[in-house]
Amino acid sequence: MNNISSIIKYFTNFDSTGKSSDKIDTILEYQELGNYLSGNSIENNVLYEDLSSDEKNELQKMYDDLKDKFANYFSKKYKKIEITEENVKKILDQLRVLERKDYKTEDDNLAINKYKHALFDFAIKSGYDLTDYEVDSIDYSYVIRETLTLIHKNNLRKVNAQQSLRFVNKPHNHNLKKVVKKYLKNNLSVGVKTNNSDIDFGNGKFDKTTTQKTNVCWALGAINALLQTETGKRLLEDNKYYDPKTGTFAIHLQEAEDNNLHDGVYLITRQEILEESKNLAEGDGDVIAYLVAIKKYFNEVNQDVNLMEKLDSTQKNTRGLEDGNYGHRFFELITGGTFSKYTYDDFSAPLSNGIGTGLTNSISFKNIYNTIEMQNGAAIIVCLEHSISVVGAKDGKLIVQESNNSQDFSNEFSDSSHVIFNRINDINNAPAYEINEKDFNTYIQSVSFIKWK
Repeated sequence: MNNISSIIKYFTNFDSTGKSSDKIDTILEYQELGNYLSGNSIENNVLYEDLSSDEKNELQKMYDDLKDKFANYFSKKYKKIEITEENVKKILDQLRVLERKDYKTEDDNLAINKYKHALFDFAIKSGYDLTDYEVDSIDYSYVIRETLTLIHKNNLRKVNAQQSLRFVNKPHNHNLKKVVKKYLKNNLSVGVKTNNSDIDFGNGKFDKTTTQKTNVCWALGAINALLQTETGKRLLEDNKYYDPKTGTFAIHLQEAEDNNLHDGVYLITRQEILEESKNLAEGDGDVIAYLVAIKKYFNEVNQDVNLMEKLDSTQKNTRGLEDGNYGHRFFELITGGTFSKYTYDDFSAPLSNGIGTGLTNSISFKNIYNTIEMQNGAAIIVCLEHSISVVGAKDGKLIVQESNNSQDFSNEFSDSSHVIFNRINDINNAPAYEINEKDFNTYIQSVSFIKWK
Protein backbone atom coordinates (compact mmCIF):
# COMPACT_ATOMS: atom_id res chain seq x y z
CA MET A 1 0.00 0.00 0.00
CA ASN A 2 3.05 2.26 -0.21
CA ASN A 3 1.83 3.50 -3.58
CA ILE A 4 -1.38 4.88 -2.01
CA SER A 5 0.60 6.94 0.50
CA SER A 6 2.82 8.50 -2.17
CA ILE A 7 -0.17 9.27 -4.38
CA ILE A 8 -2.06 10.97 -1.56
CA LYS A 9 1.03 12.90 -0.56
CA TYR A 10 1.42 14.09 -4.14
CA PHE A 11 -2.16 15.34 -4.42
CA THR A 12 -2.11 17.15 -1.08
CA ASN A 13 0.39 19.60 -2.65
CA PHE A 14 -2.61 21.03 -4.51
CA ASP A 15 -4.24 22.23 -1.27
CA SER A 16 -5.81 25.55 -2.32
CA THR A 17 -5.77 26.90 1.24
CA GLY A 18 -1.99 26.99 1.22
CA LYS A 19 -1.78 24.70 4.25
CA SER A 20 -0.23 21.29 4.15
CA SER A 21 -2.50 18.33 4.75
CA ASP A 22 -2.20 14.58 4.87
CA LYS A 23 -5.52 13.96 3.14
CA ILE A 24 -7.34 14.98 0.00
CA ASP A 25 -10.01 17.43 1.14
CA THR A 26 -10.27 20.34 -1.33
CA ILE A 27 -12.01 20.78 -4.68
CA LEU A 28 -8.74 21.17 -6.55
CA GLU A 29 -7.24 18.02 -4.95
CA TYR A 30 -10.43 16.14 -5.74
CA GLN A 31 -10.29 17.22 -9.39
CA GLU A 32 -6.63 16.19 -9.71
CA LEU A 33 -7.49 12.79 -8.26
CA GLY A 34 -10.21 12.45 -10.88
CA ASN A 35 -7.68 13.14 -13.61
CA TYR A 36 -5.45 10.44 -12.22
CA LEU A 37 -8.27 7.91 -12.10
CA SER A 38 -8.85 8.64 -15.77
CA GLY A 39 -5.46 7.11 -16.53
CA ASN A 40 -3.08 10.08 -16.23
CA SER A 41 0.28 9.63 -14.52
CA ILE A 42 1.82 11.76 -11.77
CA GLU A 43 5.32 13.09 -11.26
CA ASN A 44 6.50 9.94 -9.48
CA ASN A 45 5.37 7.93 -12.49
CA VAL A 46 3.02 5.83 -10.43
CA LEU A 47 0.75 4.71 -13.26
CA TYR A 48 -2.84 3.98 -12.41
CA GLU A 49 -2.81 0.77 -14.42
CA ASP A 50 0.17 -0.48 -12.33
CA LEU A 51 -1.83 -0.34 -9.10
CA SER A 52 -3.30 -3.46 -7.57
CA SER A 53 -7.05 -3.99 -7.60
CA ASP A 54 -7.28 -3.19 -3.88
CA GLU A 55 -5.40 0.08 -4.38
CA LYS A 56 -7.60 1.09 -7.31
CA ASN A 57 -10.73 0.33 -5.28
CA GLU A 58 -9.44 2.33 -2.31
CA LEU A 59 -8.72 5.40 -4.46
CA GLN A 60 -12.06 5.08 -6.24
CA LYS A 61 -13.91 4.88 -2.89
CA MET A 62 -12.00 7.96 -1.72
CA TYR A 63 -13.04 9.78 -4.91
CA ASP A 64 -16.70 8.75 -4.55
CA ASP A 65 -16.77 9.90 -0.91
CA LEU A 66 -15.33 13.27 -1.92
CA LYS A 67 -17.91 13.50 -4.69
CA ASP A 68 -20.68 13.19 -2.11
CA LYS A 69 -18.92 15.74 0.09
CA PHE A 70 -18.75 18.30 -2.69
CA ALA A 71 -22.22 17.53 -4.09
CA ASN A 72 -23.63 20.81 -2.76
CA TYR A 73 -20.77 22.73 -4.37
CA PHE A 74 -21.40 21.17 -7.77
CA SER A 75 -25.14 21.65 -7.54
CA LYS A 76 -24.43 25.37 -7.04
CA LYS A 77 -21.81 25.44 -9.76
CA TYR A 78 -23.92 23.85 -12.46
CA LYS A 79 -27.35 25.08 -11.47
CA LYS A 80 -28.44 27.45 -14.20
CA ILE A 81 -29.51 30.98 -13.29
CA GLU A 82 -32.73 31.92 -15.03
CA ILE A 83 -32.68 35.60 -15.94
CA THR A 84 -35.78 37.41 -17.11
CA GLU A 85 -36.62 40.99 -17.94
CA GLU A 86 -38.08 41.26 -14.42
CA ASN A 87 -35.08 40.02 -12.42
CA VAL A 88 -32.13 41.04 -14.59
CA LYS A 89 -31.47 44.29 -12.71
CA LYS A 90 -31.48 42.41 -9.39
CA ILE A 91 -28.94 39.90 -10.74
CA LEU A 92 -26.79 42.77 -12.02
CA ASP A 93 -26.85 44.41 -8.56
CA GLN A 94 -25.81 41.11 -6.95
CA LEU A 95 -22.90 40.86 -9.37
CA ARG A 96 -21.77 44.41 -8.53
CA VAL A 97 -21.85 43.68 -4.78
CA LEU A 98 -19.73 40.55 -5.19
CA GLU A 99 -17.21 42.24 -7.48
CA ARG A 100 -16.69 45.06 -4.94
CA LYS A 101 -15.76 42.67 -2.09
CA ASP A 102 -12.14 42.94 -0.98
CA TYR A 103 -11.95 39.28 -0.06
CA LYS A 104 -13.82 36.83 -2.25
CA THR A 105 -14.51 33.28 -1.17
CA GLU A 106 -14.57 30.39 -3.58
CA ASP A 107 -18.38 30.57 -3.54
CA ASP A 108 -18.20 34.30 -4.37
CA ASN A 109 -16.03 33.64 -7.42
CA LEU A 110 -18.35 30.84 -8.46
CA ALA A 111 -21.38 33.15 -8.22
CA ILE A 112 -19.62 35.94 -10.14
CA ASN A 113 -18.78 33.55 -12.95
CA LYS A 114 -22.36 32.21 -13.09
CA TYR A 115 -23.90 35.69 -13.06
CA LYS A 116 -21.66 36.83 -15.90
CA HIS A 117 -22.48 33.84 -18.09
CA ALA A 118 -26.20 34.16 -17.37
CA LEU A 119 -26.20 37.90 -18.16
CA PHE A 120 -24.23 37.21 -21.33
CA ASP A 121 -26.78 34.59 -22.45
CA PHE A 122 -29.68 36.89 -21.57
CA ALA A 123 -28.29 39.70 -23.72
CA ILE A 124 -27.66 37.40 -26.69
CA LYS A 125 -31.09 35.76 -26.53
CA SER A 126 -32.67 39.21 -26.34
CA GLY A 127 -31.02 40.17 -29.63
CA TYR A 128 -28.05 42.22 -28.40
CA ASP A 129 -24.94 41.63 -30.50
CA LEU A 130 -21.98 40.41 -28.41
CA THR A 131 -20.17 38.62 -31.22
CA ASP A 132 -16.82 40.33 -30.64
CA TYR A 133 -16.78 40.09 -26.84
CA GLU A 134 -15.70 37.60 -24.22
CA VAL A 135 -17.75 37.04 -21.07
CA ASP A 136 -15.16 38.68 -18.80
CA SER A 137 -14.51 41.71 -21.02
CA ILE A 138 -18.00 43.23 -20.88
CA ASP A 139 -19.37 46.22 -19.02
CA TYR A 140 -22.57 44.53 -17.93
CA SER A 141 -24.17 47.71 -16.62
CA TYR A 142 -24.02 49.17 -20.11
CA VAL A 143 -24.98 45.96 -21.92
CA ILE A 144 -28.02 45.27 -19.74
CA ARG A 145 -29.22 48.87 -20.06
CA GLU A 146 -28.95 48.63 -23.85
CA THR A 147 -30.56 45.18 -23.86
CA LEU A 148 -33.57 46.39 -21.87
CA THR A 149 -33.91 49.29 -24.31
CA LEU A 150 -33.84 46.79 -27.17
CA ILE A 151 -36.47 44.61 -25.48
CA HIS A 152 -38.70 47.64 -24.91
CA LYS A 153 -38.32 48.66 -28.55
CA ASN A 154 -39.14 45.13 -29.75
CA ASN A 155 -42.19 44.99 -27.49
CA LEU A 156 -43.42 48.23 -29.04
CA ARG A 157 -42.81 46.74 -32.47
CA LYS A 158 -44.93 43.72 -31.55
CA VAL A 159 -47.77 46.02 -30.54
CA ASN A 160 -47.34 48.01 -33.73
CA ALA A 161 -47.23 44.82 -35.78
CA GLN A 162 -50.52 43.61 -34.33
CA GLN A 163 -52.08 46.93 -35.26
CA SER A 164 -50.39 47.10 -38.65
CA LEU A 165 -51.38 43.58 -39.67
CA ARG A 166 -54.98 43.53 -38.46
CA PHE A 167 -56.40 43.36 -41.97
CA VAL A 168 -53.61 41.77 -43.96
CA ASN A 169 -55.17 38.32 -43.61
CA LYS A 170 -58.58 39.37 -42.30
CA PRO A 171 -60.47 41.98 -44.34
CA HIS A 172 -62.54 44.70 -42.70
CA ASN A 173 -66.23 44.03 -42.02
CA HIS A 174 -67.69 46.78 -44.23
CA ASN A 175 -69.79 45.73 -47.23
CA LEU A 176 -68.39 48.15 -49.80
CA LYS A 177 -70.84 47.00 -52.44
CA LYS A 178 -73.73 47.93 -50.17
CA VAL A 179 -72.18 51.35 -49.48
CA VAL A 180 -71.88 52.05 -53.22
CA LYS A 181 -75.44 50.96 -53.98
CA LYS A 182 -76.82 53.21 -51.23
CA TYR A 183 -74.77 56.12 -52.56
CA LEU A 184 -75.90 55.57 -56.15
CA LYS A 185 -79.52 55.40 -55.07
CA ASN A 186 -79.23 58.92 -53.66
CA ASN A 187 -77.03 60.26 -56.45
CA LEU A 188 -78.50 59.09 -59.74
CA SER A 189 -76.42 61.50 -61.83
CA VAL A 190 -73.25 59.63 -60.89
CA GLY A 191 -74.21 56.94 -63.36
CA VAL A 192 -73.61 59.21 -66.36
CA LYS A 193 -70.56 57.88 -68.16
CA THR A 194 -67.80 60.24 -69.26
CA ASN A 195 -66.34 59.49 -72.68
CA ASN A 196 -62.62 60.01 -72.99
CA SER A 197 -60.61 57.47 -74.92
CA ASP A 198 -57.33 58.64 -73.38
CA ILE A 199 -58.39 57.83 -69.82
CA ASP A 200 -58.47 54.44 -68.15
CA PHE A 201 -61.37 54.69 -65.71
CA GLY A 202 -60.65 51.30 -64.14
CA ASN A 203 -62.40 47.97 -64.30
CA GLY A 204 -62.10 46.55 -60.79
CA LYS A 205 -58.78 44.84 -61.52
CA PHE A 206 -55.14 45.86 -61.33
CA ASP A 207 -54.40 44.83 -64.88
CA LYS A 208 -51.82 47.54 -65.52
CA THR A 209 -50.02 49.98 -63.30
CA THR A 210 -49.60 53.69 -63.27
CA THR A 211 -47.23 56.26 -64.68
CA GLN A 212 -46.49 58.97 -62.17
CA LYS A 213 -47.10 62.57 -63.24
CA THR A 214 -46.28 64.43 -60.02
CA ASN A 215 -44.69 63.61 -56.67
CA VAL A 216 -46.88 60.64 -55.76
CA CYS A 217 -44.09 58.08 -56.21
CA TRP A 218 -44.35 56.87 -52.59
CA ALA A 219 -47.97 55.73 -53.04
CA LEU A 220 -47.52 54.37 -56.58
CA GLY A 221 -44.34 52.59 -55.51
CA ALA A 222 -46.16 51.00 -52.56
CA ILE A 223 -49.04 49.81 -54.76
CA ASN A 224 -46.68 48.28 -57.32
CA ALA A 225 -44.66 46.62 -54.54
CA LEU A 226 -47.82 45.09 -53.03
CA LEU A 227 -48.94 43.79 -56.43
CA GLN A 228 -45.88 41.50 -56.56
CA THR A 229 -47.39 39.03 -54.07
CA GLU A 230 -50.78 37.37 -53.69
CA THR A 231 -51.09 38.63 -50.12
CA GLY A 232 -50.30 42.20 -51.14
CA LYS A 233 -52.66 42.10 -54.10
CA ARG A 234 -55.44 40.69 -51.93
CA LEU A 235 -54.88 43.49 -49.40
CA LEU A 236 -55.46 46.06 -52.13
CA GLU A 237 -58.46 44.26 -53.60
CA ASP A 238 -60.13 43.62 -50.23
CA ASN A 239 -60.18 47.37 -49.58
CA LYS A 240 -61.76 48.25 -52.94
CA TYR A 241 -65.11 47.74 -54.67
CA TYR A 242 -65.97 48.68 -58.28
CA ASP A 243 -69.46 49.12 -59.68
CA PRO A 244 -69.26 48.11 -63.37
CA LYS A 245 -72.44 49.92 -64.41
CA THR A 246 -71.44 53.39 -63.25
CA GLY A 247 -67.66 53.02 -62.84
CA THR A 248 -67.95 54.13 -59.19
CA PHE A 249 -65.33 52.98 -56.68
CA ALA A 250 -65.50 52.52 -52.93
CA ILE A 251 -62.04 52.65 -51.33
CA HIS A 252 -61.54 51.74 -47.69
CA LEU A 253 -58.68 53.32 -45.71
CA GLN A 254 -58.36 51.77 -42.26
CA GLU A 255 -56.51 54.77 -40.83
CA ALA A 256 -59.46 56.99 -41.76
CA GLU A 257 -61.86 54.58 -40.08
CA ASP A 258 -59.71 54.58 -36.94
CA ASN A 259 -60.04 58.37 -36.92
CA ASN A 260 -63.85 58.15 -37.10
CA LEU A 261 -64.18 59.43 -40.66
CA HIS A 262 -67.31 57.75 -42.12
CA ASP A 263 -66.05 54.18 -41.60
CA GLY A 264 -62.99 54.98 -43.69
CA VAL A 265 -64.90 54.54 -46.95
CA TYR A 266 -64.41 56.98 -49.84
CA LEU A 267 -66.56 56.96 -52.97
CA ILE A 268 -64.77 57.84 -56.20
CA THR A 269 -66.70 58.64 -59.39
CA ARG A 270 -65.64 58.48 -63.03
CA GLN A 271 -65.67 62.27 -63.14
CA GLU A 272 -63.18 62.44 -60.26
CA ILE A 273 -60.88 59.93 -61.97
CA LEU A 274 -61.09 62.02 -65.12
CA GLU A 275 -60.15 65.16 -63.21
CA GLU A 276 -57.24 63.57 -61.36
CA SER A 277 -55.82 61.30 -64.06
CA LYS A 278 -53.79 64.15 -65.54
CA ASN A 279 -52.95 65.57 -62.14
CA LEU A 280 -52.08 62.75 -59.74
CA ALA A 281 -51.24 60.08 -62.28
CA GLU A 282 -52.29 58.48 -65.52
CA GLY A 283 -52.78 54.80 -66.20
CA ASP A 284 -54.88 52.25 -64.34
CA GLY A 285 -58.09 53.81 -63.02
CA ASP A 286 -58.10 51.37 -60.09
CA VAL A 287 -54.79 52.82 -58.92
CA ILE A 288 -55.97 56.40 -59.46
CA ALA A 289 -59.04 55.66 -57.34
CA TYR A 290 -56.74 54.89 -54.40
CA LEU A 291 -54.85 58.15 -54.92
CA VAL A 292 -58.09 60.15 -55.04
CA ALA A 293 -59.28 58.47 -51.81
CA ILE A 294 -56.03 59.39 -50.06
CA LYS A 295 -56.29 62.96 -51.30
CA LYS A 296 -59.83 63.20 -49.89
CA TYR A 297 -58.69 61.79 -46.56
CA PHE A 298 -55.76 64.20 -46.32
CA ASN A 299 -58.06 67.13 -47.11
CA GLU A 300 -60.40 66.07 -44.29
CA VAL A 301 -57.55 65.77 -41.80
CA ASN A 302 -56.20 69.19 -42.70
CA GLN A 303 -59.57 70.74 -41.92
CA ASP A 304 -59.51 69.29 -38.39
CA VAL A 305 -56.81 70.92 -36.24
CA ASN A 306 -57.02 68.33 -33.44
CA LEU A 307 -56.82 65.38 -35.81
CA MET A 308 -53.94 66.98 -37.71
CA GLU A 309 -52.00 67.51 -34.47
CA LYS A 310 -52.72 63.92 -33.40
CA LEU A 311 -51.31 62.49 -36.63
CA ASP A 312 -48.37 64.90 -36.63
CA SER A 313 -47.42 63.69 -33.14
CA THR A 314 -47.02 60.15 -34.52
CA GLN A 315 -45.14 61.38 -37.61
CA LYS A 316 -48.04 60.51 -39.91
CA ASN A 317 -47.71 63.21 -42.53
CA THR A 318 -50.99 64.25 -44.17
CA ARG A 319 -49.92 67.56 -45.70
CA GLY A 320 -50.44 66.36 -49.23
CA LEU A 321 -49.82 63.59 -51.71
CA GLU A 322 -46.86 65.48 -53.11
CA ASP A 323 -44.98 65.79 -49.81
CA GLY A 324 -42.94 62.62 -50.21
CA ASN A 325 -44.42 60.55 -47.40
CA TYR A 326 -42.35 57.48 -48.34
CA GLY A 327 -43.93 54.10 -48.83
CA HIS A 328 -44.68 53.24 -45.23
CA ARG A 329 -47.43 55.88 -45.24
CA PHE A 330 -49.41 53.99 -47.87
CA PHE A 331 -49.04 50.77 -45.88
CA GLU A 332 -50.28 52.61 -42.79
CA LEU A 333 -53.25 54.13 -44.60
CA ILE A 334 -54.45 50.73 -45.79
CA THR A 335 -53.91 48.81 -42.53
CA GLY A 336 -54.30 51.50 -39.87
CA GLY A 337 -50.84 50.54 -38.65
CA THR A 338 -47.98 52.51 -37.16
CA PHE A 339 -44.48 52.15 -38.55
CA SER A 340 -41.44 51.11 -36.55
CA LYS A 341 -38.52 53.39 -37.31
CA TYR A 342 -35.25 51.49 -37.52
CA THR A 343 -32.02 53.08 -36.35
CA TYR A 344 -28.34 52.18 -36.79
CA ASP A 345 -28.43 49.89 -33.73
CA ASP A 346 -31.03 47.68 -35.45
CA PHE A 347 -28.89 46.86 -38.48
CA SER A 348 -28.10 43.26 -37.51
CA ALA A 349 -31.56 42.50 -36.12
CA PRO A 350 -34.15 40.71 -38.28
CA LEU A 351 -37.09 42.73 -39.55
CA SER A 352 -40.07 42.71 -37.22
CA ASN A 353 -43.52 41.92 -38.58
CA GLY A 354 -45.52 45.03 -39.35
CA ILE A 355 -44.52 48.29 -41.00
CA GLY A 356 -40.98 49.65 -40.84
CA THR A 357 -38.73 52.25 -42.35
CA GLY A 358 -35.14 53.38 -41.91
CA LEU A 359 -31.89 54.33 -43.56
CA THR A 360 -29.84 51.63 -45.26
CA ASN A 361 -27.36 51.67 -42.38
CA SER A 362 -30.21 50.59 -40.10
CA ILE A 363 -31.95 47.96 -42.26
CA SER A 364 -29.76 45.27 -43.77
CA PHE A 365 -29.83 44.25 -47.42
CA LYS A 366 -30.05 40.61 -46.34
CA ASN A 367 -33.20 41.18 -44.28
CA ILE A 368 -34.97 42.95 -47.16
CA TYR A 369 -33.74 40.35 -49.66
CA ASN A 370 -35.05 37.43 -47.56
CA THR A 371 -38.43 39.11 -47.06
CA ILE A 372 -38.90 39.66 -50.80
CA GLU A 373 -37.52 36.26 -51.79
CA MET A 374 -39.91 34.45 -49.42
CA GLN A 375 -42.79 36.77 -50.46
CA ASN A 376 -43.34 37.61 -46.81
CA GLY A 377 -43.82 41.31 -47.48
CA ALA A 378 -43.29 44.27 -49.79
CA ALA A 379 -40.64 46.99 -49.88
CA ILE A 380 -39.83 50.36 -51.44
CA ILE A 381 -36.41 51.97 -51.73
CA VAL A 382 -35.58 55.66 -52.08
CA CYS A 383 -32.87 56.90 -54.43
CA LEU A 384 -32.33 60.58 -55.30
CA GLU A 385 -35.39 61.43 -53.18
CA HIS A 386 -37.50 59.18 -55.40
CA SER A 387 -39.41 56.02 -54.39
CA ILE A 388 -38.90 52.84 -56.39
CA SER A 389 -40.71 49.50 -56.00
CA VAL A 390 -38.82 46.33 -55.07
CA VAL A 391 -40.28 43.73 -57.42
CA GLY A 392 -38.09 40.68 -56.84
CA ALA A 393 -34.98 39.04 -55.40
CA LYS A 394 -32.74 36.83 -57.50
CA ASP A 395 -29.15 35.55 -57.39
CA GLY A 396 -28.24 37.73 -54.41
CA LYS A 397 -29.58 40.94 -55.97
CA LEU A 398 -32.76 42.93 -55.44
CA ILE A 399 -34.75 43.71 -58.57
CA VAL A 400 -36.10 47.24 -58.33
CA GLN A 401 -38.30 49.10 -60.77
CA GLU A 402 -39.80 52.49 -61.37
CA SER A 403 -43.52 52.88 -60.86
CA ASN A 404 -43.11 55.23 -63.81
CA ASN A 405 -40.50 56.06 -66.43
CA SER A 406 -39.62 59.55 -65.27
CA GLN A 407 -36.10 58.88 -63.98
CA ASP A 408 -33.17 56.90 -65.30
CA PHE A 409 -30.88 55.50 -62.60
CA SER A 410 -28.52 53.66 -64.91
CA ASN A 411 -25.74 56.19 -64.25
CA GLU A 412 -26.24 56.10 -60.48
CA PHE A 413 -25.35 52.47 -59.79
CA SER A 414 -22.05 50.70 -60.35
CA ASP A 415 -21.44 48.57 -63.44
CA SER A 416 -22.14 45.43 -61.41
CA SER A 417 -25.63 46.61 -60.47
CA HIS A 418 -27.15 48.77 -63.15
CA VAL A 419 -28.20 45.89 -65.41
CA ILE A 420 -31.37 47.23 -67.00
CA PHE A 421 -33.98 44.63 -67.71
CA ASN A 422 -35.68 44.72 -71.06
CA ARG A 423 -38.52 46.84 -69.70
CA ILE A 424 -40.65 44.57 -67.50
CA ASN A 425 -44.04 44.91 -69.16
CA ASP A 426 -46.21 44.57 -66.09
CA ILE A 427 -44.98 47.90 -64.71
CA ASN A 428 -45.89 50.14 -67.61
CA ASN A 429 -42.61 49.65 -69.48
CA ALA A 430 -40.67 51.37 -66.70
CA PRO A 431 -36.95 50.52 -66.36
CA ALA A 432 -35.80 47.90 -63.88
CA TYR A 433 -32.42 47.37 -62.23
CA GLU A 434 -30.55 44.72 -60.30
CA ILE A 435 -29.07 46.09 -57.08
CA ASN A 436 -26.30 44.25 -55.26
CA GLU A 437 -25.61 44.66 -51.56
CA LYS A 438 -22.74 47.11 -52.05
CA ASP A 439 -24.79 49.46 -54.23
CA PHE A 440 -27.76 49.10 -51.89
CA ASN A 441 -25.60 50.37 -49.03
CA THR A 442 -23.97 53.07 -51.19
CA TYR A 443 -26.72 54.60 -53.32
CA ILE A 444 -30.03 53.83 -51.60
CA GLN A 445 -31.10 56.42 -49.05
CA SER A 446 -33.87 54.63 -47.17
CA VAL A 447 -36.14 51.58 -47.17
CA SER A 448 -39.80 51.20 -46.25
CA PHE A 449 -41.49 47.82 -45.90
CA ILE A 450 -44.50 45.89 -44.72
CA LYS A 451 -43.80 42.36 -43.48
CA TRP A 452 -46.62 39.95 -42.72
CA LYS A 453 -44.77 36.77 -41.74
